[in-house]
Amino acid sequence: MQEEYPLVFDSEQSSVVLIDPKDENSLSGKFITELDPQKKSHIFMIEENSELKAGLATLIREIQVDSGKKMRFLFIGSVVTKPQYRQQGLQRELFLALEKSCSQLKIDVLALWSNQILFYQKLGFFFGGLQATWIPRFPFRQTKPSFDVAYGMSYERPFSEKHFKAFNQKKFRVERTCEEMERLWKSPQMFVASTEQAYALMGRGEDFQGICHEWAGPPDEVLCCIHRLRQEARDLKVLSPGVLHDEEEQDVVQKLENEGFEPRFEYLGLFKLMNAGIKASDFDPESLKYSFFIWGLDSI
Repeated sequence: MQEEYPLVFDSEQSSVVLIDPKDENSLSGKFITELDPQKKSHIFMIEENSELKAGLATLIREIQVDSGKKMRFLFIGSVVTKPQYRQQGLQRELFLALEKSCSQLKIDVLALWSNQILFYQKLGFFFGGLQATWIPRFPFRQTKPSFDVAYGMSYERPFSEKHFKAFNQKKFRVERTCEEMERLWKSPQMFVASTEQAYALMGRGEDFQGICHEWAGPPDEVLCCIHRLRQEARDLKVLSPGVLHDEEEQDVVQKLENEGFEPRFEYLGLFKLMNAGIKASDFDPESLKYSFFIWGLDSI
């Protein structure tokens, strides 16, 4: 887990928050340990007699959601409960405690990804945002690449500041430092195809198998990287923003269409608003005000 999510499970960047759901004076549980607002990651846990019963992890991320506008998101992941303690409302207590902390952490939006849709909708989450999954219609055809493409497990391939520069030019995305990206680059079970200025990533831990979840760089080089990934995964799917933000993204998508890929549009994730000045309709694909995208390395 620490290798897959190095920014979350980091002893220097994260703190553990223990709560007592039996405290009758608070609907959201009593904080047994202090919340450190200076930390980027907080791990909320319910323990009893030194036994962990349930927990979840969070990571604070700044997202450029519009021109000149940023929002402070709290990403949520690793939501777990021991089997013998399920159906006892422990996760509900953890989420209440988490929301109690949002004003102190100055959070605008909660975000998560899960198949447990009904559970999270009962907690006030809604589907929002827009992404595209590009699916190949035709069998893979081997072509001679125009650029030299290196391929391998990401932790074995050197990370280049040119790759960070390519990502950093993207608009309306998670604010990520070069050091953070270099650490995320070492995620297990992730493959990278890269040229000098471009890259495409496939897989990450147990997630994104057979899916190119992040790419950046000059379009012709990006397509060469995607071609290289398809040599390993012939049915490779490629993620992109649902609303394209710049000419490079538009050019890559156009090249995907020319290669026989077709898009399937989907919600970006599950969200819950913590800032009264933001409306759920701002995240509705039919009237989308904030067309930001969360690339694969940033999800938890």
